[in-house]
Amino acid sequence: MSLKKAWETYLEKVNLVNLAYSTQIQKGYDTDRGRTYLKYGEPNAISESYNEPATYPYEIWHYYDLGNGQRNKKFVFYTRDMEYQRFFTSAFRCYRRNLELPMAICFIRARQS
Repeated sequence: MSLKKAWETYLEKVNLVNLAYSTQIQKGYDTDRGRTYLKYGEPNAISESYNEPATYPYEIWHYYDLGNGQRNKKFVFYTRDMEYQRFFTSAFRCYRRNLELPMAICFIRARQS
């Protein structure tokens, strides 16, 4: 693939991410979901929960293969104000962000029971 074609393909993904994940104060490529999409591509499955009692709305993105030797990895995003943030991933060497650890632990415990 030529450099020009690779750039055009990436730009198409950025435009798609901007349409899907932009908020009033952030471009889609600068959101946690947008960065994850740009780095790993479209997830194989997305589980959405917007109305579960006693939890914030959340999404779980499941990747069967990240392409770097990691398989069966999940990314969990939640929102309090419709700006989704990642607070858990089973992937290694992912981008870092300040996590709300107590909330992540409660979520993981709830999902395991």
